[in-house]
Amino acid sequence: MWEIEKDLKMLVREYQALLEQKKSVILLSLKEAGKFPELDTLIKHIPQKYINILEYYFETMIKKEKIKKVDPYTMATNFAFMNFGYFLMRTRINPGEDDFPIDDFIEKNIDFFIQSLQ
Repeated sequence: MWEIEKDLKMLVREYQALLEQKKSVILLSLKEAGKFPELDTLIKHIPQKYINILEYYFETMIKKEKIKKVDPYTMATNFAFMNFGYFLMRTRINPGEDDFPIDDFIEKNIDFFIQSLQ
């Protein structure tokens, strides 16, 4: 399970870094949802690409028998939603506060997610 743990934790850090890099555009798109279709379409690609990467990863791990047989798309969307929720919590609900640092999020939530795959 070490390989999966390492991979998923790396994917979380990379996704959080990407969201942080695009934070102003993401937050603007949430505020202005539906007013600028081009912006809505552009923002939609961020989680969709992440979900596609995760789905492929889960499919690969299932074929290698590293995780139990689950629906890869469902697992990918759950993982992406969990990560986006963390991003929103940090930027909108508790901006400027570091009540729940990334390391805690990874250690507690990602480990729990990985356990569900065993």
